[in-house]
Amino acid sequence: MANPNETKVLIVDDEQTARRFAECALQHAGFVCSAVAGVAEAKEMLTVNAYDLLLTDLHLTDGTGTQLLRWVAEQDLLVPVVVITGYPTVASAVDAFRLDAVDYLVKPCDNLGKAVAAALARYQKRWATNKRRNEWANSLRQVADWLEQDIERPGQSRAHWASQHPAWQTLSPRERQVAQSLVGGDTVRAIAAELRISENTVRNHLKATYRKFYVSSQSELMRKIFSS
Repeated sequence: MANPNETKVLIVDDEQTARRFAECALQHAGFVCSAVAGVAEAKEMLTVNAYDLLLTDLHLTDGTGTQLLRWVAEQDLLVPVVVITGYPTVASAVDAFRLDAVDYLVKPCDNLGKAVAAALARYQKRWATNKRRNEWANSLRQVADWLEQDIERPGQSRAHWASQHPAWQTLSPRERQVAQSLVGGDTVRAIAAELRISENTVRNHLKATYRKFYVSSQSELMRKIFSS
């Protein structure tokens, strides 16, 4: 979870009392807050300043929190949005989450600071997960690129590619055969049939290979080999 003292929150609410309450509650929780009354002001603030979270009321005099959510998405602003409303409906909640809101709160919120901190933590966890997924996707693209090159340059084998990794030298001859076949896309059953050994023996060789490469799965092994 981020340190609240370093977290900037923009509050959007057209009701002065509600706006002031949210500002005081979040400041008391240690957040650095700015507050505006409507969509236009919020857009201006978001354009010239960086915020860690946007807390917006759903019904505003010059628009809606849903419209603001959509605008944030269109502008590709990397700011999590929490919607808060005194008039909750299933339809508005569904719309908010479809537009990637990280939370939908109902006024009055007894512990607003805690709710906002929890929403921010969920966003950060999701962001980290997406980052790992993107990194894995990039690794797969590298594999695809290499396979295309392998078709064009068949003289360079997969074994040669894998052997460039330092951990390859620590493998036994049989472990290298198994790893080479695995990287080439063969299944455990196919490897066992090709090498005329049991599937359990293949799995034991794989476990030893994973241990030497400091990975725990086939996908991690391929990622480590092809990204080296």
